[in-house]
Amino acid sequence: EDGPKVWAVISGDDAGSANEVLKALSAGHKRLVILATAAKGPVSQLQVLRAMEYGDVYVAAAELGQKASGAISEAWKFEAGTSVLLLAAPEAVRSDSQWTAF
Repeated sequence: EDGPKVWAVISGDDAGSANEVLKALSAGHKRLVILATAAKGPVSQLQVLRAMEYGDVYVAAAELGQKASGAISEAWKFEAGTSVLLLAAPEAVRSDSQWTAF
């Protein structure tokens, strides 16, 4: 699969988005970056963590803004498989004791 990366942006606030992520991962597209955005809390990181079960997947969770630039760059560079990013609004995770950026 040569060519540019294809970015799919979905709402991480939507309960059905986890199924969309898993469906895309099962297709095994190496040039795909799935970007889930979360605007309100609590933010579930389960969908991106489950992506790791597929192997050869880059997974990251970060706050929107400058903190997200490293994760976006790494997803862009990752060539072994699909990349899955969860970017959350800072106000959505500010008081969430379970949020962990990775």
